[in-house]
Amino acid sequence: MNHSFDINHATEYGMEGAVLISNLQFWISKNHANGKHFHAGRTWTYNSAKAFAELFPYLSDRQIRRALDRLVEQGVLIKGNFNETTYDRTLWYAFADESKFLSWSVHSPNLVNGKTKSGESLTDIKQIENTDNPPLPPSGGCESKEQKLKRKQPVSLKTFADKCKEAGEPVMSGYEPLIRYAEGVGLPMEFVQLAWDVFKAEHSPGGANERRLQADWRRHFLNYVTKGYYRLWYADALGNFTLTTQGIQAKRLHGQKEAE
Repeated sequence: MNHSFDINHATEYGMEGAVLISNLQFWISKNHANGKHFHAGRTWTYNSAKAFAELFPYLSDRQIRRALDRLVEQGVLIKGNFNETTYDRTLWYAFADESKFLSWSVHSPNLVNGKTKSGESLTDIKQIENTDNPPLPPSGGCESKEQKLKRKQPVSLKTFADKCKEAGEPVMSGYEPLIRYAEGVGLPMEFVQLAWDVFKAEHSPGGANERRLQADWRRHFLNYVTKGYYRLWYADALGNFTLTTQGIQAKRLHGQKEAE
């Protein structure tokens, strides 16, 4: 995987800062294009220092935390808190001056008379300033806005999938933390799809764990992938991933299905 950054950003904010700016520009632009994570007049993205470290193995957790803190201190980034609960340690970030770092921001269609379409004032930064309670990424519920105001209750995978279907959204594909992890470590998405096929069969009606309940099925599946729970693949000395015997058997059993 190739990483790049703006030389001018590296000169002004250091190499670590430039690398993070480039990554954030990509994800925030993608969120903007998809109409996602728009709060208080800005488009946001979220990640943890640990997850950033997995994306950039040449930077330590400490280096990434310091670089992010410096970018906040320098007025490049702002932290946000748009969570339903307070126990998750994932952080949200947006650019303080979108017109400087994001090409589309000057003509943002989401602003009307200084307010967002949802009526949020650009000067209402109460949520942005509150960094005591780190953010929780919106995942695993597929609920309406009214339902998201309530604490998530554990449900079966089938119930979760049914809610997603009703909401018109995919169950797992497009889940950003999963995509970031796979891209960061070089794990082929076809292997992720294979793990999802196995996971889905295990937790669906008729599966060994059909009665298992989870409040966040997407994050639960991500844990299975990052920990290699099913032992479907291994990395060789060069870091290339290959299917194990279990993986080959699972591939033959489930075939290559399209992601939901």
